[in-house]
Amino acid sequence: MIARVSGEDYHDYVRKHIFQPAGMADTDSYEADAVVPNLAEGYTRDAEGERASNAPRRRNLYSRPARGSAAGGGYSTAEDLLRFASALLADRLLTPPWTDWIVARVEPAPGKPPADRTRGGIAYTGGAPGINAALEVDRDPARTVIVLANDDPPTANRMARKVRRLIDAIQN
Repeated sequence: MIARVSGEDYHDYVRKHIFQPAGMADTDSYEADAVVPNLAEGYTRDAEGERASNAPRRRNLYSRPARGSAAGGGYSTAEDLLRFASALLADRLLTPPWTDWIVARVEPAPGKPPADRTRGGIAYTGGAPGINAALEVDRDPARTVIVLANDDPPTANRMARKVRRLIDAIQN
């Protein structure tokens, strides 16, 4: 849909309208055989669709997509995910009403009062065999939790919950 509406290739569009404005230099949908500096190698215990905690770990070479798409499979760094979160909250990716729609769940509409820009947040997770990521951003209290794991889901998700609980305990 993005390619049809914009007239641009999906990957080029995302680079131009999201990654570049956010300053995300180490994020993309790399092809599986591309040589990418500092790219972590994923490890999985998934064996033919069945995950066993005692199964040996093996590289996830054959379970990754040939290239990431809108459905997932992109690569990023913790630094770039922080840049994304900061750009979103600073209205560098969307206009303020649309940022509020994403972050505070206030739908933009003519005559509707603006959202409370001190509240709201986002949480995104993703994963596949040998790959897992969690990004959580809160406006109040202001915090961002990013966990990347080169292990099976829900490794990063569980760690993000633990980090959030520790931060809550410290702040309270």
